[in-house]
Amino acid sequence: MALIISIHNLPMGIVLGAGDESEFGIALLRALILHNVPEGMILFTLLFIAGFSTYMLFLISIIVAVPVGLGAFIGELIGMQNKLL
Repeated sequence: MALIISIHNLPMGIVLGAGDESEFGIALLRALILHNVPEGMILFTLLFIAGFSTYMLFLISIIVAVPVGLGAFIGELIGMQNKLL
């Protein structure tokens, strides 16, 4: 499940990085935060109940979060091609 969420976070990071200079980017950042908090709570509650250690939960959270940063870096390199978006 964590791997699937990581893959899911990469395109969101790309869109966030590509639109960071517009008001769309700010709205997307807010939506990303509001989207990821409940998603993380659901994932880590189940992993905690399954008996994963705190260290493993921290490692999984890094694995889930890194694709957003990587995607934002790729999106920044691509840039916003269509200013109407």
